[in-house]
Parts: sequence; C-alpha cells; structure tokens
Amino acid sequence: MDYRLSRKLLWIGIDGGMAILAVSLFVNQERLKIAFMIAAAAVFALGVFQALLFYKCPKCGCSLIKSKGGIPENCPQCGEYLKLEDKYEEQKKERQE
Repeated sequence: MDYRLSRKLLWIGIDGGMAILAVSLFVNQERLKIAFMIAAAAVFALGVFQALLFYKCPKCGCSLIKSKGGIPENCPQCGEYLKLEDKYEEQKKERQE
C-alpha cells in the first residue's frame, strides 16, 4: 500500500473514531452507548494498526509514523524524497502537453 494512502486511512480512522465517540455522547441507552464506544475504539485502532503496517518509506521500508508532522520531505533513514511526488509528476505532464 502506498504511504500516502496509508496516511489518509490513519486520519480517517482517527477522525471516524472521534465522530463515533461524539455520537455516543448523545445516546441515552446504556447498551447502545457502549456499542458506539466499542465501535469508536475499533475504528481508531484499525486506523493506527494499518499505519503501523503500511506507513513506510517505499524504498527502504522505514516507518514514517514516528516522524513529527505530516509526510516528511525525506525518509529519516535512507533520505528518499517523499513529499509532493504527485505534484511534480502533474507539473511534468503539463509541461509536456
């Protein structure tokens, strides 16, 4: 899996878990509230778990999850350029047209 897709899925898991947890605050039935909380924890955990598995440098496989901020510009281990690859490819195609 591509590291950019993995990062998006990480944030979907985090935001989705928080949204489900927020919904649980407005539920009055105890069992339903617990079900929402369990679902929120599961969505959050799945987002983090997949990031631990797939949010890695495409060249050397170094985990990028320990990097601060967004996608690092270069891999902390091998120095592979990571950031904005799609934008440079799009600009290159535009120049060729």
